[in-house]
Amino acid sequence: MTPDLGRLAEVMPRPSPPAHAPDWNAAEATLNTTLPGDYKELISTYGGGFVDGFLLLLEPRCANDVYDQLKISAEREEANDALWRYEDKPTEMDPHEFRPARGM
Repeated sequence: MTPDLGRLAEVMPRPSPPAHAPDWNAAEATLNTTLPGDYKELISTYGGGFVDGFLLLLEPRCANDVYDQLKISAEREEANDALWRYEDKPTEMDPHEFRPARGM
């Protein structure tokens, strides 16, 4: 356990261990990005959930789909793509120039 996570565990004892360990390789492949090690350790320790009515912890393939990082990311990507397609663009802007490739 990293020192930072150890300090967090002192003030916020972990609940019961998560029901399953996320498949980080599959999650990173789906998200097309490498997830930070400290995030992986946090989620492996606490799992997905809502902390103190303030902080949302998203976990890949969380048993509670409200906290499923992959589901939420896919929904956000779909919504953002729709906004990009249908939102008015400045006439001087080339819309293809400013749209990053998926996963960037």
